Amino acid sequence: MRLLDRTPATAELIRLASVSFPGGPFRDPRRVRERLNALAHMRLVSSFSATQGIGGPINWYKLTQDGFRLLYGPDVTLPHRSRFTATSPSRFHHMQTLAEVIVHLLAAAHRARVTVTRFFGDGELMIEGAGRKLQPDCFFQLQQAGRQFNFMVEVDHATEPLDSHSAHAVRQKIEVYESHQDTTWQWWKQQPPGTPRSYFRVLFLTTTAECASHFLCLACECARNRDRRLCYA
Repeated sequence: MRLLDRTPATAELIRLASVSFPGGPFRDPRRVRERLNALAHMRLVSSFSATQGIGGPINWYKLTQDGFRLLYGPDVTLPHRSRFTATSPSRFHHMQTLAEVIVHLLAAAHRARVTVTRFFGDGELMIEGAGRKLQPDCFFQLQQAGRQFNFMVEVDHATEPLDSHSAHAVRQKIEVYESHQDTTWQWWKQQPPGTPRSYFRVLFLTTTAECASHFLCLACECARNRDRRLCYA
């Protein structure tokens, strides 16, 4: 259920992520579906069907409001109802890709003995910079050997403009991240000695090496500090 609190998922994605579960991994998708059916019977998870490429519809699972309350307590303030309903067709491809990214990162972190100490999913974190607001697709805070690493993740399907005045343009996003990094740096300098640095990196995940190259060129152009590396693609 903790995974479904982070992202909608199919039985196969849950199986892949289960290497990081405290109780150990599921051996096959059938056992995952058995567990999901039991949770659905208790009204803790729900499902919706969607077609993915070749083949028939595949079930995607989400927490229900009761499942969310089980994780966070009966008096928790519920997030927007879209958190518990089927993903709209216009958002499905983005949701699918982001779910695959999240599962891959969770499994890879576990194999590398890296702890995920904080996580925010799509629409759960708001940052400010350059007079604008931005919601990353997700945020990971990782810890290993006493060191802390923060990552903002942006999934791009080459559907948004690279350089325009649109709030969704890559340039606009980079400018917000650059400004926000400056703000967090100023905040850290005012904290007591020993406070972990609040640096972060931005991971732009896109469709081709050519797109990634364009992203990095634009990031260099927007950089406020030539000595720091903020964006990766």
